Amino acid sequence: GMLSTSFNNLAEKIQEEIHVRDVSRHIKHAIISEDAIQPFSRTLLTSLLKRTQAIFGAVYKHDREQGVLRLIDSIGLPATAPADFSTKDLEGQFGLPFQTQEITRFTDIPEDAPFRHPTVAGTLRPKEMLVLPIVSGETVLGMVALGAPVAFSALDLRLLEDLKLFIGTRFASILIS
Repeated sequence: GMLSTSFNNLAEKIQEEIHVRDVSRHIKHAIISEDAIQPFSRTLLTSLLKRTQAIFGAVYKHDREQGVLRLIDSIGLPATAPADFSTKDLEGQFGLPFQTQEITRFTDIPEDAPFRHPTVAGTLRPKEMLVLPIVSGETVLGMVALGAPVAFSALDLRLLEDLKLFIGTRFASILIS
């Protein structure tokens, strides 16, 4: 009865943890070999889109002199998607994660949101977005934005949490080199 339920729950949590670590290891392996910001961003996005609920994503680099996040690469976004977001004004969906340096989940996406996914049947508005700040030390170096037509899973969130430090460290080392 109760003991078997506890064992089943524990086994499920262990299985989920193994899955997150396995997926995280695959993504780390894919992005560690990239030594320029553009290929790093493309590989990161490709890996995240393959392994999460996301159907589109974008990587932005923080231009501190100009006070903006500049689009480096995207997959699944229309050409009309905004290329820059102000960090001085904490603009758009990047404002809160830029300020808090925490992964932020957006669930009430407004109808006029600039992020849309073009499909053969028209454009699809995301149901949810996740924004992962790329941080090194106390400095925000960039942002990763992911959008999904469904709710992101708890495993997706755990995966991003697991990858956050590695992505920030790798991004910083590429910018320095």
